[in-house]
This record gives sequence, structure tokens and C-alpha cells, in this order.
Amino acid sequence: MQAVILAAGRARRLGRLATQVPKCMLRVGGKPLVEHVAGALALDATLTHVILVAGPSDELAENCVRAALPREVPMTLVTDPAQHGEMGSLRQARPHLGAEFLVSDANILYYASLVSSLTAHHRRLLPCATVAVTASPYAARTHLSVRAVDGCARLPTLTEADREKSWVYTGVGVFRRSVLDAGTDEENLCAVMARLIAEDEVAVVRYSGFYGHVATPFCLGRTRQRWSEHMSTLAVSSAGATHCT
Repeated sequence: MQAVILAAGRARRLGRLATQVPKCMLRVGGKPLVEHVAGALALDATLTHVILVAGPSDELAENCVRAALPREVPMTLVTDPAQHGEMGSLRQARPHLGAEFLVSDANILYYASLVSSLTAHHRRLLPCATVAVTASPYAARTHLSVRAVDGCARLPTLTEADREKSWVYTGVGVFRRSVLDAGTDEENLCAVMARLIAEDEVAVVRYSGFYGHVATPFCLGRTRQRWSEHMSTLAVSSAGATHCT
């Protein structure tokens, strides 16, 4: 399975933090975010190729991704100098993409097991896309809210407790190549997914492991605190129970 890491965002909501280092290079648990993501991908046995879509002069991100990948997994760097939205960045990688591929934002934290879960569900259900969603109390205040997730025919039956939760798109999904023709360059993938979900074109996997999304200074601080608390109570196995080794 090919994997695309989207790391070209302008990070306007991060304010002065984004002028110091690219968003994907912000550190959580002693590692840059993009290194966490590459490490999660590297633990998936089906990974065949990684494409990093970065902004101008993002050599640091390139080096972090290469260092996290096994030597037998090739990496391609694609530059998005205009720093489009997520759809625009994804289209920059079009010449390198096959029929299906996994896409991950570079500014998130999640267990490596999510990658294998997504690929397995995608092969079984064969939708246009298979995306991960997670329950979040902050959904009402974020553009990541997937309001149509409740009506997706491919979503397992929700309990009453599930229906009371707000679900957000995690920023990780497996897509068919046809998604490249959806939406405008300035749109984020979540907006495109919300429309496709309403049309029953998307399978949804509910993810309940550790999740951190860094979009604002508040999100960064909260993610760092939660990750520190999480790792202090979690015994990581020698095989790498999570993406953070």
C-alpha cells in the first residue's frame, strides 16, 4: 500500500509557532509530528512506498521521514510551493499515485494499529474511501466535524451512546484514485469526505485509541500533556505497541 503524508500546510492558526518551524516539525514526546506519522506507517507490513508532500524548504521533514522508514521502503518528496489546501497538496502527488493509497496528515498522533485496521477494512468493503473517525468533545468547534457520519450505510450500527457523541475525521484514510477529482484545491479532505459519506461512498472505521490533532497552540499544548500522561501509564512492548518507540 502506498502512503501519502500531507505536510505542506501554512499553519496560520498556529500563529508565531508556525514561523519558527513547519507545523509537521513541532515536537511531541521528543519527536517531530511527521516522524511519529512515518513511524506509524513503517510498522504496517503492507507499506510499499511513502510520498511526502511538503512545503518549500522542508528538508528537515524529508530527513525525519527517511530516517523513520525501513531501508527497503522508498520515499518520494513532492513539493507544494503554493501550499494549497489538502486536496491541492494531494493532487501534487498525482503522478506518483497508483489505484489506491493511504493518506495521513502530518500533524496528528495515533496508534500504528489504525493503519492496518484501515487497510484491512478497505480491502473487505471496497468503497471509494475508508476513513477513521474518533469521538471528540471538541467537534462542534472544529472544521473536522463529520456531521454525516451517522447516516453512512457502511458504518456499523451505532448504539444510543455512540449517537450522542460528536465524531471527527482523524485525518487518516485509504482512498481510491478517483478522490483526486473531487473538491477544489483549497478544500480539506474532511469536507470532501462529508459529501461522499452522505452519498454512501465511504466506509467509516471508528478509532478509540490515543489521538492528537495539532492545529492551534491550545491543541498542541493539550496533545503534549495528554501524550505525556498517556506514555507514563502505558508499557510499550518491545515490538512497538504504538507508533512511538
